[in-house]
Amino acid sequence: MTRARLVNAFAFLDGPDPAVERRRADGFLTVFLIVFGTEYVVRAIPKWPDLPIPYTVSVALIMALSVAGLRRAWRRTAFLGLAAVHLHVLWLEFPGSANHAYLELFICLLGAFLDVEHPEERRHLLRAARWLTCLVLFYSGLAKVVHGYWFHGEMLAHQLKFSYYRPVLGLLLPGTEFERLVAFTAQVGDGPYRVENLPFVVVSNAVYLLEMGLAVLLAVRRTRPVAVLPALALTVAIEAGAREFFFGLVFGNALLLFTRRDTNTPARWPVAAILALLVAIRLGLVGRIHFT
Repeated sequence: MTRARLVNAFAFLDGPDPAVERRRADGFLTVFLIVFGTEYVVRAIPKWPDLPIPYTVSVALIMALSVAGLRRAWRRTAFLGLAAVHLHVLWLEFPGSANHAYLELFICLLGAFLDVEHPEERRHLLRAARWLTCLVLFYSGLAKVVHGYWFHGEMLAHQLKFSYYRPVLGLLLPGTEFERLVAFTAQVGDGPYRVENLPFVVVSNAVYLLEMGLAVLLAVRRTRPVAVLPALALTVAIEAGAREFFFGLVFGNALLLFTRRDTNTPARWPVAAILALLVAIRLGLVGRIHFT
């Protein structure tokens, strides 16, 4: 396959209005920078007194580079630095790194090697970001099918060991079944986690079906408009339950690339407000909510 054919093979991932793609790409990278930089700070806050020197240096560098990347003239250099520092942290934490940390690394590399000021490179960046989004969404559902712990609600039932899942999942279970599952401590010999309650099983199976189905609908230009809002709603529901707010913001920003208009740029302000709230929570200034 020639280079031209390979490039055109991914043309279906282009946005409907080329006139807004420049602003959209800039907004996408800007939102990512403020989320990525804040994530490192928030994760470091509770460990700060005892944070090892390599991590302290990494947090300082990530903060500085994220701010520098907000200036277009410094953006690609900043993203290259972010990719290098983030890769070093992944190496230090492997295999305990969060799954979405690898998605963040790919986005950093896209920002480092592709220039949004150059029309062709900008097109490649947006195509790659959209393709990554579809892959992550589809693979998330496929992994659930392969492992098989969602067919009868076993995985969701196992998550009841975390108190923050209970208010949501408890709505789907009768009292006796909820008490049975909550009594388990996720130790060897616990179980069975298999659930017979129909609403709980339906929700469990709907998760992977929606993930894979929405990924396909987002990839198809004709069905994309009707898939964006459900994909965003699914992401909010899953990440709100799991309290994985930073992944939710990173992935939600990527899903906005599929909207008809540029929604990434105006998303800066609500995202900044959410991040400010998360910082305040982690500092103990507002409530006490567990999140990752």
